[in-house]
Amino acid sequence: SWHFLPRPQYIKFVPDVYLRADTAARYTAYESGKRAGWLLDDEIREKEDLAPLTDAQRAQIKPPAAPPAAP
Repeated sequence: SWHFLPRPQYIKFVPDVYLRADTAARYTAYESGKRAGWLLDDEIREKEDLAPLTDAQRAQIKPPAAPPAAP
């Protein structure tokens, strides 16, 4: 087998990086998906190559404000 890097380092080829929108557009898309309920925090973090939230981090997240009541 081929080993180019010492363990535990690795190389990850992600073709989506070439198709990624700018940061603001990605964050807007994540917010939209999260508000609609079809995208979870850890799914967003995975797309950004981040570790899942710990329980302590989850406890610090404030729930989104409720939309104003209709008149």
